[in-house]
Amino acid sequence: MEALSGKSDSQRSLVSGHFGSRPSSSCKTPNVMSLFRNKLSSNSTRAKSITAGVTEFIIKDLRPFCVVENAGFRNLLTILEPNYVLPSRQHFSEKKIPELYEEVKRKVLYDINNKQLSLTTDGWTSRATESYVTITSCHIDENWEIKNYVLQTRSMPQSHTGSNLAALLVEAAQEWGIHNKPAVVTDNAANMVVAVKEFAAFHVGCFAHTLNLACGRALKISSVSLLLARIRRIVNYFHRSTVAAAVFKEVQERQQLPKHKLVIDVQTRWNSALDMTSRFLEQQPAVYAALTSKELRGKEKDISTLSESDIASAEELVSVLSPLKIATTALCDENTPTLSIIMPLMDRLLNEIMSPKEGDTNLIKQMKLAVVNDLSNIYKNIKSELLIATVLDPRFKSLPFLSEEETMEVFYNLSLKVVNIAQENNVSVSFNTDTPSPAKISKQNDNDNDNNNDPILDKSDESDDSHVPDNNNSAMSSLFGDKYKKQVVPSYSTHQACENEISSYKKEPAIDANSNPLHWWKSLENKFPLLSLVAKKYLGIPATSVPSERVFSTAGDIITAQRSALKPKHVDKLIFLKKNWKPKC
Repeated sequence: MEALSGKSDSQRSLVSGHFGSRPSSSCKTPNVMSLFRNKLSSNSTRAKSITAGVTEFIIKDLRPFCVVENAGFRNLLTILEPNYVLPSRQHFSEKKIPELYEEVKRKVLYDINNKQLSLTTDGWTSRATESYVTITSCHIDENWEIKNYVLQTRSMPQSHTGSNLAALLVEAAQEWGIHNKPAVVTDNAANMVVAVKEFAAFHVGCFAHTLNLACGRALKISSVSLLLARIRRIVNYFHRSTVAAAVFKEVQERQQLPKHKLVIDVQTRWNSALDMTSRFLEQQPAVYAALTSKELRGKEKDISTLSESDIASAEELVSVLSPLKIATTALCDENTPTLSIIMPLMDRLLNEIMSPKEGDTNLIKQMKLAVVNDLSNIYKNIKSELLIATVLDPRFKSLPFLSEEETMEVFYNLSLKVVNIAQENNVSVSFNTDTPSPAKISKQNDNDNDNNNDPILDKSDESDDSHVPDNNNSAMSSLFGDKYKKQVVPSYSTHQACENEISSYKKEPAIDANSNPLHWWKSLENKFPLLSLVAKKYLGIPATSVPSERVFSTAGDIITAQRSALKPKHVDKLIFLKKNWKPKC
C-alpha cells in the first residue's frame, strides 16, 4: 500500500502536521447563517446613513438607478462597510426617491405659498423622443433674495397646441396652489402666446429668444453667411485632423498664444457664431502658421479662402455682436432682477449701440439695420408693465429715456398698482396724523391759489364743530359706531400713503448700475412698505425663460443612453430633486 500510495511516513507526518488532522472546535468554519449574523439592520443608523448617501449620489451626480447593480460600485461599498447590505434599484426608484420628492415638495409648497410668483415654461424632447414641458417659479423672499424652483417636468405626448399647453398650466397652478394670475415668461412661439393669453396676468416673451431671432436675421445676410462659412471650414479642418490639431498646439506654444481650442458654431445659437469668430481672430497667427508648416503645407489654399477684407469683416462682425452678448449675459442672471433692465436696454440698443454711425461700413450698417428692424416692434403690448418694473429698480428709476409726460404716466400707473396690490394683500396702513386729509389738501390748495392763509378760516371750522350738540354725537355713535369709519379711513390712508411713498421714492438718489437693487430694497423696505409690495412682484419676474431652458442640460444628463427608457414620473422627480433639494451636510 505504501508503494502504491507513494507516500512515506515522513511525508504523511508532514501533511498531517501542516493541515492538521481535525480542526478544533474553537476554529470551526462559520456556517452560512453566521455570515449574516453581523450584517447591519436596514433600520440601523449606520445603514440608513449609507442608504441616504447612495440616494444623494444618484440625485446629485445624476447616476442611473442601475448603478447600485454595478459590480464595481457594490465592491466599493463592501470595502467601506462590509456589513452593509445595499438595497435593490427598485428600493431607490420606487421608495427612496419618491419619499424624498414628497418631502421636498412640501417644503417648496410652503415656501411659495402666498408669494408674488412668476413662472417660466418651455418644452424639450428626450433622447427617447419623449416630449416634456418644464415649469419653474420665481419669487423674492422675505430676505429680498430671488428664489427659483423647478416645479415640474411633465411628459406631454399630445400635440403642443396652445389649448393643451394652457390646460397644463392650469393643472400646474392647481397642484402648486397658485391662485393669483402670475406673469409667465416663455419663448415667442405662437402656441405659447396662445397658452398664456388667458392664464397669465401678462406674458413676457423671453428676451434672450427675441435677441437670438434678431441676431439670426443679421447672420443670414449673404455676405455675413459666406464669411462664417469660410471661417467654419478652417475650424472644422483643425477639429477633424489630428495632425493639424497637433501642429496647431505646437505653434500656440511656440508663439505663446493662449492655449484655446477653435470653436465650432451651432446654427441655432447666434452667440456661438460670435464665439467662433472671436476665437478664430485670437488664434489667427497660429492658424496660418500651422497651415504653412511643413506637415500641412499644401493644405492652405484648399482650407483657407479668407482674404484681408474678410478678416476686417470678421472684426466688424465681432464689434457689432459683442454688445449683444453682454446684454444677453446680464439678462440671464438668476440672482438679480432682470425684467427691469429690458426697457433701458432696448433704449441703449435701438438709439445708441445699433444706431448708424459715421464711418460704419456697409456690412455693419446692414447688420445693425437687421437687428433694429427685428427689435423695434417687440414688447409694445406690455410696455407699461415693463416700465413699472424699471421705475421700481433704483438703478433706473429716473427713466432718463422717457419724456417728462411719459415719466408722469409711469408714476401714475405705479400708484394704481400700489393701491391694487395693497388691497389684494389686505394691507392696513395706519392713519398718519401728519398726513393732511383730502379736504385739507383741497382747502390748502385754494388758500395757496388766493395767496391767503387767513387763520379765521381755521377758527370758523373749529366753531362749526363746537356747535354740534353732544346728544347728536351720542345718537350717531349709537346708530353707526365705527363701521363706516373703518371702511373709509383705510381707503383714504392707503391712497395718501401711496402718494407720500412715491414722492419720497423720487427723491432717493439712483444707485450704481453694478449694485444689486434687492439690497437697496431690503434696507429701505420699512420706509416704503407699500412700494416694496409691488417691487417684490415686478423685480421677481425674470426677463428670460432661461430657468426652464437650463433644465434641458440637466435632463440630458439624467436621460442618458442608460436611462433612455426612464419612466416620465422618474424624470420629473429626479430633475425636481436635482434642482431643489439641499441635503444637510
